[in-house]
Amino acid sequence: DRIEAANVVIEYRHVGLGIAGTPDSFGPEIQPTVTVWLRDMKFEFITPGLVGIVDISMPRFDATMTAEDNQTI
Repeated sequence: DRIEAANVVIEYRHVGLGIAGTPDSFGPEIQPTVTVWLRDMKFEFITPGLVGIVDISMPRFDATMTAEDNQTI
């Protein structure tokens, strides 16, 4: 419930990958990679007895996959 649409970044990038058996007329750039990451997220770090709750900015951590079949999503 802490993740909102403004925190989600989706990036499509053509990297020259294609599918084996694809006709040459489509070219090699029909399969983009899709990268997803979260931005502006904080982690509530609890320090018992010392400071209490401290907000720590989360570093960027992204996941990337080849979009093999965008037509069925």
